[in-house]
Amino acid sequence: QISKTAREYEKELYNDLKERAIRLLEEQKQKNKPLRIPILTNTAYGNTTKEILRFIKKNKIDLVVIGTTSRKGIAKLSAFGSVARKISEESPCPILLVH
Repeated sequence: QISKTAREYEKELYNDLKERAIRLLEEQKQKNKPLRIPILTNTAYGNTTKEILRFIKKNKIDLVVIGTTSRKGIAKLSAFGSVARKISEESPCPILLVH
């Protein structure tokens, strides 16, 4: 039996997670199809903020809806300092933040 390297496991895990993400996004897209709102989905690998901003600009997105963490108090303030905040500051289109 040939053992897999850590790199091979990483690649296999990445591919499995990407397939699952695509499937879940497509399920949600189909679920919301009756709303007749154009929905674009995408998966990407890399710096989350940079990849989302690149996608927004490349596809000339009109509105982005992004979830934030559900923390409370001081933790909420520090958590908001992450991806959602950076995207809301740098996006060329409006951002709707959902808690």
